[in-house]
Amino acid sequence: MRLSESDIVIVGAGPAGAALARNLAAAHRLDVLVLERDAGPQFRIGETLPGAAGPLLRDLGLLTGFSAHSYPRSLGRASIWGSGELVRADSFTDPQGPGWRLDRRDFDAWLVDEAQRAGARVVSSCRLTAIRRTDQSSRPWAISFASPHSKTRTVAARFLVDATGRRAAIARRLGATAIRIDRLVCSYAVHPAGPPTDLDGFSVVEAAPHGWFYGARLPSGARLVAYHTDSDLTSRSSWRREFADTVTGTVIAHTFHLLDEEAPSSPLARVAAWSGYSSACTGDNWAAVGDAACCFDPLSSQGLFNAFYGALRLAPAIAAALVGDRRALGDYARRLGSIWAAYRRHYGAYYRLERRWPDRTSWRRRHALANG
Repeated sequence: MRLSESDIVIVGAGPAGAALARNLAAAHRLDVLVLERDAGPQFRIGETLPGAAGPLLRDLGLLTGFSAHSYPRSLGRASIWGSGELVRADSFTDPQGPGWRLDRRDFDAWLVDEAQRAGARVVSSCRLTAIRRTDQSSRPWAISFASPHSKTRTVAARFLVDATGRRAAIARRLGATAIRIDRLVCSYAVHPAGPPTDLDGFSVVEAAPHGWFYGARLPSGARLVAYHTDSDLTSRSSWRREFADTVTGTVIAHTFHLLDEEAPSSPLARVAAWSGYSSACTGDNWAAVGDAACCFDPLSSQGLFNAFYGALRLAPAIAAALVGDRRALGDYARRLGSIWAAYRRHYGAYYRLERRWPDRTSWRRRHALANG
């Protein structure tokens, strides 16, 4: 199949890219091509979707299909933060109601399917080989890509979207820089399903001397445990051992019966978790969405919400830009700036609550950011 032209090329088929593709194709009747480097959705941490995302899913035309998955509801958050006491915040007191606990691989695959059903074309297992501007005002982009079983192909596009997550691979190619406010990384493992506990419906957050832990029971019954600290506070050679040693004394370990298990059911993995934003999230016939535009500390549980909000707001801005009205792209950029400013205020307020280890490097840095 020769893909020679498209209205929009989106690089990245994660939640932000897939939701945007679906919105552009379904609501705006635009021709959309999505390029994804992976063969299919991978296991990802980030399985809690807040109740506030429900209206976004509705406005994106996704709520009915989402509801059919019958994901278990999230009952709220239990935290050991600022003291050694476990405090529960029941999500049923939230005006937006309880959230959901997702099977991320299943959820991400469903979003891609929804984009394809709306008419978007998705090419997986591909890598970009070139991005260049053309001298054609009607289609100013030429994007070349290759896959394992086909020759390099080039598509001419009217608009280009970066949905590559924290890598912001397209924005960086176009001259933007990632502005990071911290060095947070997340080490996580999935443990076998154990005996039920009274915290199974809650997300559990627990502060530790050099960072903080997160625990949650997945829809499969397995338990996810993640540790967050700064990348320079744990060596590349010892971070696996440090995770095991640090989790042993936590309330999460005892509550989730992790000490009764011989080993996690998945290898310990490590991913970036820093907060930051792109120095430019829009430009001449291009834009960034989701984590490629701005990304948040996992403590905020805002990643998926931001992906859907960006997809909802960016789609009409792109449609307007394609007929010569660029004001909506400026409005989109300003909205993201307002979201980032609000996030920084909440970030500071929450990290200021934990004062038990003021002289430890990780917390000293968080307090400086909170006060700055």
